Amino acid sequence: MVKFYINGTETTVFVDDWIPCHPNGRPAFASSREDELWVSILEKAWAKVHGTYARMEGGLPCFAASHLVGVPSESIRHDQVEDPEDFFNMLKLADRRDFTMMAASHG
Repeated sequence: MVKFYINGTETTVFVDDWIPCHPNGRPAFASSREDELWVSILEKAWAKVHGTYARMEGGLPCFAASHLVGVPSESIRHDQVEDPEDFFNMLKLADRRDFTMMAASHG
């Protein structure tokens, strides 16, 4: 059982513990370096929400974060930053307010 927040509503997703694997026994999709099972279970539940593993490739971290913790989020691209000092002040304010922040690289 995994809980997501879909459109702001807490949603329980039930999955079994069968994980798609390669012939060598390694998971076919996400896995951790420490062979922790929660990574594959979380991914399987997310794939179930989207109907298939193929539909969940890519995306922005803010989208995933809002579905994991149920709070609003936003994404700001580098090319949207007009004044680096204003941007840095915004980050400092978010840090003082204990906001969760992420960085991502596309491509």
